[in-house]
Amino acid sequence: FNPYAAPRADLHSARRRDEDSRGIWRDIGRSVPAGHGIRWFKDAWHLVSRRPGAWIGAWLLLIVSMLILGTAASLAGRDLPPVVYIWVANAIPYLFALVFTGGMVLMADRQMAGEAFGAMDAFAGFRECPGRLLLLGVLLLVVSIAVTALADFVGQITGQVWLEALLSTLLLMPLSLAGWSAPVLVAVAGFSPTQALARGLQATLRNLFAILLNGLVLCGIPALVGIAAAILVPQAAAGGSITILVVFMLIVGCLLGLFCLRLLLIGPAMIYLAVRDMFYEE
Repeated sequence: FNPYAAPRADLHSARRRDEDSRGIWRDIGRSVPAGHGIRWFKDAWHLVSRRPGAWIGAWLLLIVSMLILGTAASLAGRDLPPVVYIWVANAIPYLFALVFTGGMVLMADRQMAGEAFGAMDAFAGFRECPGRLLLLGVLLLVVSIAVTALADFVGQITGQVWLEALLSTLLLMPLSLAGWSAPVLVAVAGFSPTQALARGLQATLRNLFAILLNGLVLCGIPALVGIAAAILVPQAAAGGSITILVVFMLIVGCLLGLFCLRLLLIGPAMIYLAVRDMFYEE
C-alpha cells in the first residue's frame, strides 16, 4: 500500500441510474458461465409466474395497441406511393413495438426491485425514455436498410443470388447480436442508443456460449418434439391407428402451443435477466 499513490477507480463500471441505490450498471459487460444460459430461462419463468396476471395483461395491451397502430398506419399511408407505403406500414409499428419492449423490461426491473407494478407499466417506455428508444429503433432500421441495399446492389452487379444472401447475412449478424440487448441497456441502464449497441455487441461476443446454450434450450425442445412426431406418426399411420394418430397430433400441437406461449410471455423478462447478469453488480 502506497499512501502517496493517486486514487484508483474501476473505470469499467459506472452508476447509470442516480436513483438506483441497489447496485451499479457496468459500462462493459462481464463474461458469465455458459450454464447461465439455462438459468435465464428458469429465472424468467419464476419471475413471471409470481405475477402472471400483470404480464398477461401487458401482452394483451401490447397486442391491442399494435393492432390499432398498424391499422392507423395503413389507413394513413393509403395515398402514398407503394414503396413509401410499405415502409411506413412496417416501420411505424416496429418503432413503437421497440418502445413497448422497453416498457416490459422496465416492468421486469421493477419486479426485481420489489416495486409495485401492473399491466399498464407496459407503457412505461413511453413515459420514461421514448426518445432514446425511438432513436434506437431508427438506428436499427437505417442500418438494416443500408445493409439490404448494399447486398442487393452487389447481387445485381455480380448476378449471384447466393452472394447477395451471404453478404446480407454477414452484415446483419453483428446488428442482431447488438440489438437484442439494446432495449434493456437504453431503458433500464441509461445508455445512449449508440453506446447500447456497441456495449451490447461486445457483451454478446464475450458470452456467446451462454447465449447459444440458451437458444439451444429454446429451440431444442420444439425440435425434439418434432423429431418424436416424425418417428411416431408414420408408425401409427402404417398401423392404421387413426385414433391414436389424431390424439397424438393434438397432444403434440398443444404442447408446442403452450411452450411457444410460455416463451412469448417470459421473453422480455428473460432478455432483461440475461443483460442484468452481464452488466449489473449488486
